[in-house]
Amino acid sequence: MTETTIAPSIDERYPEHAKLSKISAMSQTIGEFLEFAGSQGIGFGRTVTDRVAVFEGTEDVTSVRQVGGSELQSLLAEFFAIDLNVIEDEKRQMLADMRAMNAPKGQ
Repeated sequence: MTETTIAPSIDERYPEHAKLSKISAMSQTIGEFLEFAGSQGIGFGRTVTDRVAVFEGTEDVTSVRQVGGSELQSLLAEFFAIDLNVIEDEKRQMLADMRAMNAPKGQ
């Protein structure tokens, strides 16, 4: 009797991408909303405290630093429990898999 090997599904082979595909529409909508809010003059920021030198020593100054770009992407990934490092690893694996599939046979 011949045994058949079943290749893992795409979701099994790249589980973090499977998670990402399930939340991508919602994440995209949140990103678009934040972009819209920014166009209305409403910013999304992080409160930071810096120690600054003043005439008689130092003092803490609180300010708001705008959040956007890759920091916003990382925040969304954290919110949705997506590991961006695993996503990068899976991308590299996908490329290696595609190269292997496209390699000439017998070499």
